[in-house]
Amino acid sequence: MTDSRPHPFGARSATLAVASLALVALAGCGGDGGEATDGGASPTASSTASASASASPTMSASASTSATPSESATSDVPTMDPVVVAGVQDALAEQFPALIPTSLPAGWSITSATYDAQGWVVQATDDTGAPVVLTQRTGKLAPLVAEVLGDGATESGSVDLESSGLGTWSSYDGSTTGIGRALPSTAVVVTAADTDTAAEFAGTLITAEDSDIPEAG
Repeated sequence: MTDSRPHPFGARSATLAVASLALVALAGCGGDGGEATDGGASPTASSTASASASASPTMSASASTSATPSESATSDVPTMDPVVVAGVQDALAEQFPALIPTSLPAGWSITSATYDAQGWVVQATDDTGAPVVLTQRTGKLAPLVAEVLGDGATESGSVDLESSGLGTWSSYDGSTTGIGRALPSTAVVVTAADTDTAAEFAGTLITAEDSDIPEAG
C-alpha cells in the first residue's frame, strides 16, 4: 500500500541539496571571475609600463642634443687674412708684439704684410681702393709720426678706440692723414684717406700673440 502523506524531511533534504549545489556553482564562478580579473589587469599594467619606459629615452635624447649645435655655432672667432698669417711669422719668432688686422669690413683687402729689422708693416686697401698702411716700430711715437707723416705733421685731435680695447689714439695731419699710439715697447701709426677710415682699420687690431696663429717650425 502506497503512503501518500508528505515527507517534510525528504523535501527539505532535496531543497538543501539543490541550494548547496547552487552555492558551489556560484563559488566556482566567483573564483574564475576573480582570476580572470587579476589576469586581465596585468597585461594592461605591463603595457602601460612598457609605453612609459619606451617614451622616456626618446624625450631625454631630444633634450640633450637640441642646444649643442646652436651654442657651438655662436662661437666668436676673428678671421685673419692668409697674407697676414704668413707675414707675421718672423715677428712671432723674434717675439715682436706685432699688431694684426682681423675681420676687416667687406670690400677691404690686405696687399702685403712684412717684418724686418725696421719693424712691422701691413699694407691694405679700403672698400674704395684707397691705401691704408699700418707701420709699427720699436721706440717712441714722435719719431715714427715724423717718419711716416713728415716732419711737419701736427696733432689734430684724439680717437677713442676703448670699445675695441685699444685705448685712445692721437690723430695727425701731415703728408697724409693718420692716427698713432705709443705702446709699452713699440709705437704704431695707421695712415688712410681720412681719420675715420684709419680708425676703422685700427679698431680691428689685436696682438699676434693673442691670436691663434701658430709659430712656424
